[in-house]
Amino acid sequence: MLRHCIPLAVLLSLLACPADKPTDTSTVTPEPKPEPKPEPLPAHLVGSIALPGGQTLDFAIALTAVELDASAIASAKLWIPMQGVAGVDLVVAHDSKATTFSWPLVGAQWIVEFGTEPSCAFSQRGLALECDLAGADEAEFAELITPKRPQTPIGPFPYTVELVKFANAAAPDVTLAGTLTIPEGLAPHPVVVLITGSGAQDRDETIVGHKPFAVLADHLTRRGVAVLRYDDRGFGESTGNASTATTQDFATDAWAAVEFLRTRPEIDPKRIGLIGHSEGGVVGPAVAAAHAKDIAFVVMLAGTGVSGQLIIRHQLGLIMKASGADEATIARERGFAERMHAAVLASAPGSARAALEPILKEWYEGLGPAEKQGVGEFEQALDDRATPLDTAWMRYFLTYDPAPTLAKLKMPVLAVNGELDLQVDPEQNLPAIEKALKKNKRLTVVRLPGLNHLFQPATTGSPNEYGSIETTFDPAALDRISTWVRQQTKLEDAPPSTGP
Repeated sequence: MLRHCIPLAVLLSLLACPADKPTDTSTVTPEPKPEPKPEPLPAHLVGSIALPGGQTLDFAIALTAVELDASAIASAKLWIPMQGVAGVDLVVAHDSKATTFSWPLVGAQWIVEFGTEPSCAFSQRGLALECDLAGADEAEFAELITPKRPQTPIGPFPYTVELVKFANAAAPDVTLAGTLTIPEGLAPHPVVVLITGSGAQDRDETIVGHKPFAVLADHLTRRGVAVLRYDDRGFGESTGNASTATTQDFATDAWAAVEFLRTRPEIDPKRIGLIGHSEGGVVGPAVAAAHAKDIAFVVMLAGTGVSGQLIIRHQLGLIMKASGADEATIARERGFAERMHAAVLASAPGSARAALEPILKEWYEGLGPAEKQGVGEFEQALDDRATPLDTAWMRYFLTYDPAPTLAKLKMPVLAVNGELDLQVDPEQNLPAIEKALKKNKRLTVVRLPGLNHLFQPATTGSPNEYGSIETTFDPAALDRISTWVRQQTKLEDAPPSTGP
């Protein structure tokens, strides 16, 4: 990369030339003092970006420099803990005044002037936001990029931990890798399979440094219940192609986990339950409905009771409102979302872009100048929105109504939602779940005040808060879940092991 060197100090003034007559030594001009050496560049920078709605987004940048000069910065890496961004390589460029750090994938850049105190200007696709920046020592930097997650389990554990792999007979290319935790005491043990939410997830359902499934697995295993959690297909150590998979395909992965557990001598095949979070709360009931004799109970953690089209439009409004958007803007965005969903479903798979283009063009032309800067050029905005909509998973999700499947469930069902869940609103979904399961006398519905979609204690419930909250999984919520599971598995009279 071409770099322009910036001088570190001004040149020393030339000494005066001797005069023709003898010099009076009493008036000799003293030599100028050398310029002080410049302060070394900080190896670490920390700062924050002011977001709409009065929120802030902390970030950190690690620098590798070959000299003191800012123009000699060789590389830079970015961390945004609240968004799960860790160690992303930035493009570094220099001019005579400043150094620019760019993240081309998202159209973001930081323009930094190094001086006595670094100054920062941030923009993303042309939208300028206030930014502050300061040098940090290694301890400050480490604290920011490694947010506190006090609930993450750390061994040694009072139970057996086994890394396992199992095949999916319905998908020959899929081998799922996971962790099986087995309690102390006499076997066979009851067991639950943990099923992740949407998007590529690892076995711990890791998000912004939180590992909710690791916390839940530890909590249950200490209380006598074995737990199997696994990486999603095509992610982590699991094989397979998730890009063409739907919720129905992920249900075959969960059933493969059940079949694997049925082969284990430590597991009681009559006490196998499913615990699914978010989309996993749709997958679990689907598996249980198809294999009713093999599933003892189902737990829906923020599971849905209505179609994906209704979920997305409602979710969009709630999250926008929490971010400070006005009602007119929310109504506009929800209206366009409805039209885009209809266009996708009316088009053949893989060909929705043409149907979406005029709708998105109308949407784009209705944006203000600052909003257009935020989304970039129209072609970029079209790609960003059309591509994820025209996938097999999205088409299935938009149209799938979980109610008929829920109505088939005869085994005990626990449906739990946080009242501050903006992604799966309890007001929209719990009544629909209760209606679908009205004939099931073993349904338990729990609303947990003050908790968000991840079952963290929250202020607004916005996803922007997830990373800033130290609690991974509210202890009271864990207790409600484990108590119910122990009741269904006939462990209610057995004393639980000590631990979180």
